[in-house]
This record gives sequence, C-alpha cells and structure tokens, in this order.
Amino acid sequence: MAVVSFQFSGTANRDEQDRILSRLKKLAGVRSVGRIDPESQDEDISRMCFAETADASHIPSIVDELHQAPGVEGVSVEPRRGLA
Repeated sequence: MAVVSFQFSGTANRDEQDRILSRLKKLAGVRSVGRIDPESQDEDISRMCFAETADASHIPSIVDELHQAPGVEGVSVEPRRGLA
C-alpha cells in the first residue's frame, strides 16, 4: 500500500476540493481518498488529504493528477511503514 498526502490551498473552496477528491477516487489503482480529519474545525487541518493505493505503480499518475489540479499544494509520497 502506498499513500500520497497533499493539501488544498487556502483559496480552494470546499466545492472545488470535493470535486478533486471525487476525481481522484476514479483513477486507476486508487483504493481510498479522503481528508485526514474531516471533522476538524482547524482550517489548515481540514484541507489536509490523502490518496491511498494498493500498488505503488499507480503513484505517478496520482501525483500527476494532483500537480495539475488547481488549488492543490504540498504533494508528497509517504514513506512505506510497517514491519520489515
């Protein structure tokens, strides 16, 4: 499993954010997409999101999609965690 984390800029409204999240869910290999803490009252935390895939080979297409999406910043691939 691989995870791409990203956040929306302060100028991206909630509707734009939801459209981008919906588009990500439809990409090949995407297992789940969501906000880190959808209930947070903190605006910075509420803009923090992730996209999870079962196969790391899909990471480049997810990252490309995020780099092209308006209002997305701070895209990073999380290091793999778990037992060695």
